[in-house]
Amino acid sequence: SIRDLVLRICESIDIDFNDLIHETEERMGKDQSYKLNSNKVREELGWKEKIKLEEGIASTIKWVDSNLEILKSLPHNYIHKS
Repeated sequence: SIRDLVLRICESIDIDFNDLIHETEERMGKDQSYKLNSNKVREELGWKEKIKLEEGIASTIKWVDSNLEILKSLPHNYIHKS
C-alpha cells in the first residue's frame, strides 16, 4: 500500500512516520484507483523488476540528496499540463 511505501521511505531516512504524516480517511471511490498491479504486464510481456524496492528507495534518496539545491529552486506548486 501507499502507506507502507511511505513508512519504508521514512525508515530509510530516519524520520518518524507519525511526526511527518497526517493520515485521513480515504476519499470515496478515489484512493482505491491508485492501487497498481503488475500481474498483467508480468504475464503478457514477461516483465520483471531489475532492482529491489529497497535499492530503488536508496537510489532515489541518494539522487534527491545530490540534486537538493536544484529541487529547492523549482516551484512548489504543481501545474498539470495535458
